[in-house]
Amino acid sequence: MTKHPIFLAAALSAFFFGVCYGGDELFTWKDEQGGLHITDVRPPVGAEIINISPNNLKAAEEVQRQRLLRQEKIREEKIRQDREREIINNKVAEAIEKKAAIRKANEEIEKEKAKKRREKRRRRRHKAPSPPTTVPTDSGGIENSR
Repeated sequence: MTKHPIFLAAALSAFFFGVCYGGDELFTWKDEQGGLHITDVRPPVGAEIINISPNNLKAAEEVQRQRLLRQEKIREEKIRQDREREIINNKVAEAIEKKAAIRKANEEIEKEKAKKRREKRRRRRHKAPSPPTTVPTDSGGIENSR
């Protein structure tokens, strides 16, 4: 009977030891693109599992840190490029709107000029005949020149 409590204590100790330290297992693996991953979860099926000795663990962690830094820089660069693209697109849209406004103003000016030309031609056609001009003659009289 005294063996059961000792056995029970040993089993519980082993269980708690496994629970506490079982999650600290690190997995090192490469994905399909060749990226190195160090995680505490099992790698996906098909990933190349790499065994790293504790001596090289720091180097592997540094590789992982550098990869994360590169990803962050790429993300920041993409955000910067998106902002620049948006600024350029806004400037292009403004230029297009300005060009359209100038074109419309020029069309209005041309319409007004054409209207004035038509009006001027119409006035010339409907203009009353001018009075006859008189030209002095050698004889001292006035001659009608029509």
